[in-house]
Parts: sequence; C-alpha cells; structure tokens
Amino acid sequence: MFEVGKLIESDKQAILIFLHKSLDIEYAYTIDYPRIIDILVNGDQVPDPEYRLRRSLETLAEQSVEHLHATAKLIDALGDKPQWRVPAIERIVDVHTSLLVQLESKKASVALFEQAINVATSRPSGLLGKVRTAIGGNPTRAAGENSTVRLLERLSREEQAHVAVLKGLISEFNIQAEE
Repeated sequence: MFEVGKLIESDKQAILIFLHKSLDIEYAYTIDYPRIIDILVNGDQVPDPEYRLRRSLETLAEQSVEHLHATAKLIDALGDKPQWRVPAIERIVDVHTSLLVQLESKKASVALFEQAINVATSRPSGLLGKVRTAIGGNPTRAAGENSTVRLLERLSREEQAHVAVLKGLISEFNIQAEE
C-alpha cells in the first residue's frame, strides 16, 4: 500500500483530479494500441519486416496497462474510487495520425503527473520541512520522500520515456511509409 504522507485534504483532492484525468487519457490510448498493431499486421499500410514498430507498440501497450493499475491504486490509497470514462471508439483510418494523437496524449499525461507532483510537494511537510525552509533549504524534499510522490515521479518519467519512444516510432513509421 502507498503511504499518503502528510498531504492536506485540499492537496489530495487536487491530486485526485489530475489522477482521474490521467486515467481517462491512459485508458483512451491503451485501447488503441492493439488496434494500431492490427492495422500494421493485417492492413499492410506500412512495411514492418522486422516487427520493430509492432514490438514497440506492444511494449507501450503493456506499460500503459501497468500505469492504469498503478494510478488506480494510488487513487484508492488517497481515499477515492478509481473511475474513468470509456471514450467513443472511432475507426482508425490512418496509423500516422493515430500515433500523433497517442504522442499528444502521452504529453498530456506527463503534464498531469507533473502538476500532481507540484501539488504534493508545494508545502513544507512537518517539522523537517519547516526547518529546511528556515535554513534556506528545499522544503519540498520532506514531502517528496513519501511513496505517493515517488510513484508520481516514476509515472512521469515513464510517460516521458513513452513520449520519446513514440517520437521514434513516428520517425520510423515515416521512413517505412516512404520505402
């Protein structure tokens, strides 16, 4: 179980808003990965002879599912019930456009996790935080040491890595499509 730490109620509520939004985003693009893979495998839109594109997308899909679970557990630890909206599922006509949408969604996820981190670390936490403030240190480190913030930081880093992977996939896709 995650330690919620010394978050005040208004901070918890703000973090929960960001986490619920991230669940909506994560769910929306997690269900699209298998659909994009299907188009690559069966639709012959793009040659992928070594299955690099497909393997990368499969890895992103698996990691996105893990993020869904981790985010849901954190929401539960913060005292709320995880919930997300199921988006309308539209037909994927163009893989390139779908990958660009995935990229923008991942960037949005990074921003949400960063906002949650900022809320969680914005106040000095307890006596140690007050002492650090008094001596000119970083008061947020005390709050940043709890597992909630560590998890948010991990999810943000992983989403940033997903952004980089998607940028590479889009470049690879463009190269494959030109051949």
